[in-house]
Amino acid sequence: MTFRVALSVVVLLSAALTASAVTHVVDVGGTGDYTTIRTAVDAASDGDTVLVLPGSYTGINNRFIRFYGDNLVVRSSTGAVSTTIDGEGDGPIFDLRDGEDPTSVIQGFTMQNAYKYTNGGALVCHTASATVMDCIFDDCSSGLNGGAVSCYECTTAIENCVFTGCGAGGHAGAIYAYRAPVRVSGCVFYDNASPQDVVYLNDSPGTVTRCTFSHNGPEAIGIGSATTATVTNCVFAFASSGGAVRCQGSGDLQISHCVVWANAGGDSLCATYHDNLFVDPLFCDGPGYDYTYCADSPCVAGINGWGEWVGALGQGCPPCAPAVEQSSWGAVKALYR
Repeated sequence: MTFRVALSVVVLLSAALTASAVTHVVDVGGTGDYTTIRTAVDAASDGDTVLVLPGSYTGINNRFIRFYGDNLVVRSSTGAVSTTIDGEGDGPIFDLRDGEDPTSVIQGFTMQNAYKYTNGGALVCHTASATVMDCIFDDCSSGLNGGAVSCYECTTAIENCVFTGCGAGGHAGAIYAYRAPVRVSGCVFYDNASPQDVVYLNDSPGTVTRCTFSHNGPEAIGIGSATTATVTNCVFAFASSGGAVRCQGSGDLQISHCVVWANAGGDSLCATYHDNLFVDPLFCDGPGYDYTYCADSPCVAGINGWGEWVGALGQGCPPCAPAVEQSSWGAVKALYR
């Protein structure tokens, strides 16, 4: 009987908490509860959702958004293509620094034209964590590290996002992590620039899985000291100056089941790597930034022999490789390292 009573109390408390959660609707056109994102977030409480309707959100009340320790879900109603937050050369847009945990979610926005003179042009997680999903970071930059995102002493997941045209004066045109366990998955990085690296992990355990890096300036991933990172099922191709990865200090990097090709700085890998392919990924239209795959791409699960998809996207066009002579098994094995 005691157990049943206790269970009933837990259920009732859970239902009460769920019932108390509030959705705050933001519409720049004036039909919602608020017209700016920051005013809605400031009014929200722990567990609430801020739902942003389509539109272009500009001005001071749509940047420097802090959660002040509340774990909130801030998401668009229709996705990043139709919901833009423009930093107008100032930033960051989201600034989390009050102990939020990964149940804090930012989802479905295009964040563009954001700039911060130190770290993190569009999103800062400083001793606070977040889950970032389905976002586009476009033309964001920082004077130091992390042109789009900077993570410091936090746990952050970045999933199914696109980073394009971002840059930093120091490390990491896109994502910078310092003492921050970071998980990056299903993301596309192209046309980003910085003196070193698109993603830089320093003193940070991390995983990078099923991401596509193509047509960037520097190395795709940089590993600093005291970093243990695992990179799997990624594409590193067509870097205009750097190579695929860069290792320094005492960092430990494990790379497997990746496709590496035609990087201006070379296709050599560092640290521990095995069972990778050094062949053309066969994008449908790489120069046009279409990073879906031809049907005969080695990134397609049924083609590469691993039975795994490589990179962030799927098949988008028919076979495109020219007919070639059949290679010997020894030549085929030589493609793997």
